[in-house]
Amino acid sequence: MIPDPATLRDFATRYTALGWTNVESFLKVCYGSWGQKGCFSVNSMRVRRPPPKARQIMVASVMKAHQLLIDDLAAARGSRDDNDALAGLIVTFFSGICLEQNLGPDRARITRKIDAFMRLIRAI
Repeated sequence: MIPDPATLRDFATRYTALGWTNVESFLKVCYGSWGQKGCFSVNSMRVRRPPPKARQIMVASVMKAHQLLIDDLAAARGSRDDNDALAGLIVTFFSGICLEQNLGPDRARITRKIDAFMRLIRAI
């Protein structure tokens, strides 16, 4: 699950591998830090099935986010064999948080979950 593709493209153009700071910023996108709430994919599916081009953009955006996370993890942890797997876990957690946002939890609750997750992955 991702924010709208234009938002992710904007993030990617300003992107520098900063390690844990960018990982946490990526996770906090879910609660509207860029003006939307929840997940673009989920919100789009509510209305109707997105056209093939929109689905391609969504998949490409997730793949780009995954690669950016691998770069961040390399900056934070050095080149390790498990950075790809950890980036996958981060994207999965992000998807769940975005879905949960569509149920309307308060920002403090989501922030606590993100903080707890960040503590866990920093310890790996």
